[in-house]
Amino acid sequence: MQTGIFILDSLQINPLQALFFIISIIIALTVHEFAHAAVAARQGDQTARLAGRVSLNPLHHLDPAGSFLFLFAGIGWGKPVPVNPYQLKDGKLGDFYVSIAGIISNLVLGFIAALPFIIIRAFGGEISTHNLGLEFAAMLFYVNCLIAAFNIIPIPPLDGSKAIGIIVPRSLWPAYQRYLQIGPVLLIGIFMLSIVFHVSLLAPILDPLIALFQYVTSASFF
Repeated sequence: MQTGIFILDSLQINPLQALFFIISIIIALTVHEFAHAAVAARQGDQTARLAGRVSLNPLHHLDPAGSFLFLFAGIGWGKPVPVNPYQLKDGKLGDFYVSIAGIISNLVLGFIAALPFIIIRAFGGEISTHNLGLEFAAMLFYVNCLIAAFNIIPIPPLDGSKAIGIIVPRSLWPAYQRYLQIGPVLLIGIFMLSIVFHVSLLAPILDPLIALFQYVTSASFF
């Protein structure tokens, strides 16, 4: 399964699979942003809670531009969760927890999506690639792995860039803050270059997860 061109092809060839893709994006992004907000609130920062972000209502989390790009570029984002790092009770460690919460939530949701396949295989059953329920579960697994893999990249504004803040020494903190400011431009530049040279930024992270899924299910949904 390819990102970007995949969804355009699906809209032309397989509308049902495209629908599964859209629903999976809504679920995955909602859970991702909710996890950030919930962990921030638990850390003592109520900024996200006051903004109504500690919610599983997709309308509170979906960003129009990010959702549009997900459909037509394969990569996008949800509405950023407002966090005041100075209110986090564990300081830099708390910021780390908030940053990785979204990634972990998508990996957990991906594992839940894979459970039907694991259970079927454990009882010696056959997995049909034409079963609509399993098709949706496979898509939900893929999208969650996609979002987790994308956010692991340590380039701002992705979660990975904030997670590495915990290991940045105090002497390099000003440089790190400048990196956070220029990161979005850097990310767009790298993303454009990956399109021009047909190189996937996510392949080193995403491909092993897909290979593991296919090994466990003995089926090819992608």
